[in-house]
Amino acid sequence: MRELLSQRCSRTDAQLILQQLRHKKSLVAFSNYLFDNDNKVNRNAAWILTQATDNELLQLLPLYDKLADLVLQTPNTALKRLTLNILQRMPVTPELLRTDFLNFCLEHMTMPRETAGVQALCMKIAHQLCQFHPDLQHEFRCIVESMEACYYTPAVNCVRQKILKKGV
Repeated sequence: MRELLSQRCSRTDAQLILQQLRHKKSLVAFSNYLFDNDNKVNRNAAWILTQATDNELLQLLPLYDKLADLVLQTPNTALKRLTLNILQRMPVTPELLRTDFLNFCLEHMTMPRETAGVQALCMKIAHQLCQFHPDLQHEFRCIVESMEACYYTPAVNCVRQKILKKGV
């Protein structure tokens, strides 16, 4: 599998690999490739996992902390964005609140040099993580309201507006 992941991976390839994983019920075992030292392998593994359904991603819930650690530690922007996508699609419970990960999301959602995808996903995850704590909700809303639209891409501004409409 590692050799396959070290090559160019088309959407068709990703779907075939995902079908094999579904058949073998081995999504959790496959997730170990996210932590591979080869950037192409870990990026392709993350991309394939983003193709899984939200229900299938529930299998990775016990790995939430490991995935959050990966986001905090990787310098690879693509791996960071893809892993954030996986985390954002998982249900959040109060037990999953980690201040280091929340602080990362709050910081990176407003960071001008960060990619729009990472900014938007960090904003969505921070919104999810703050929902259980009124004081955090208030702080989050203040940060989102203070974000000046002219400094952000349309994608980030769209996420910002949707969150504000929901009434944090």
